[in-house]
Amino acid sequence: MLSPEQIKRIPRTTRSNWNKFSHENYFGYEMAKDYIEDFDYMKDVLTNKHLKRGMKTICAMSYGYKDIITNIEGNKKLLRKHRKDITFSIERIAKYGNLKIKDACKLFGVSRNWFYRHREQKSCSKSLLSKCFHQYPNQLTNNEVSKIENIVTNPDNFGKTKTTLYFNSIRKGIIVCGLSTFFKYADLTGYKKPKKKVKNNRPEGFRANKPFEWLHVDVTHVQTQNEGVQYVAFIKDNYSKALLGYKSVSHKPNSGFIRDLFKETFEKYNLLSQSESINILSDGGSENKGAFTEWLNLIQAPPVVRKLTARTEEFPHSNSMAESTHSIYKSEFMQGKYSVDVIQHLIHLEVFIKYYNDNRFPFEFFGFTPIEILNGEIPNKAMFREQISERRQLRIAENRAFNECSLVCV
Repeated sequence: MLSPEQIKRIPRTTRSNWNKFSHENYFGYEMAKDYIEDFDYMKDVLTNKHLKRGMKTICAMSYGYKDIITNIEGNKKLLRKHRKDITFSIERIAKYGNLKIKDACKLFGVSRNWFYRHREQKSCSKSLLSKCFHQYPNQLTNNEVSKIENIVTNPDNFGKTKTTLYFNSIRKGIIVCGLSTFFKYADLTGYKKPKKKVKNNRPEGFRANKPFEWLHVDVTHVQTQNEGVQYVAFIKDNYSKALLGYKSVSHKPNSGFIRDLFKETFEKYNLLSQSESINILSDGGSENKGAFTEWLNLIQAPPVVRKLTARTEEFPHSNSMAESTHSIYKSEFMQGKYSVDVIQHLIHLEVFIKYYNDNRFPFEFFGFTPIEILNGEIPNKAMFREQISERRQLRIAENRAFNECSLVCV
């Protein structure tokens, strides 16, 4: 930076000491190291108007690019999606601009490690995700993938929700991974579920704050092969989603049918001895009136038992909590098939109640069944966290030691 005349004015001994003194010994050298190493380049850029103009243009492009990327939701996914173009551009800029890879990476807002990781990314035919086990050790091992495939392709599991398959498997220790990870691999290994008809403009449902606060009842038609239509009613607890009782008849049910079902349910769970109010929600069918309402009016026990009709001015919410049970029974449990006769139909209903209450896992209960929630269990989102974390460490070690694709990764 000094001119020859200015340098001559400096004593020779001083200049000699300066030349002998190492920059590394100066305080704060670490912060100025990159600038000192590239000082000659910066000097060339600043003294050459064409280079200076070119660098200004590149910087402006880089700032604009990084502003766009930063403001796009899911920018990391976007970077991974276009990794080939980005790594190729970084290499070209470094080559033709006589820049270091580290500096070229800064123009694109990525780290040097990101560049080398994605430039050398390998596609492994041994992995379901086509990702090298060494570079991506967090992915499930082939053994775990095989277990998930066996779960989702098992004919006995057809029609069951992925949530139920996941929590049932993790509670039995068959697989140990996160819920979203299981969902991803289940889809990749062939999970299929019967499609349901989506009803438009359905009134919103609601949720209770404790067991037995809201009870739902509804009647559905169930076809048999040899003995025609059977009429089935389920009583369902809103809070726990547990099925508290059921009843089936071969003729159109009357109000006495619903009354008897509730009598049995109230006795089974000793509901007349509790102090909290009980609300019963049904549709406007004739079976939910008459003898049923007369029985409710005669109740003299401590709890106030109130009956409401869904989708009315008095109560605009739907009875979807009860209606969903019918869909689960017909689509998920029966898988669109029909019982042969009434005897088999009643057996199927009994098995369904056991399956629904004890072996089905609603998403919001995080691994607990409806009957467990009814009995006082509190949903805990972190219930399997420690178990999953331990398995992740073992998985990483196993994937890093994977050596079956030495000639396959390309």
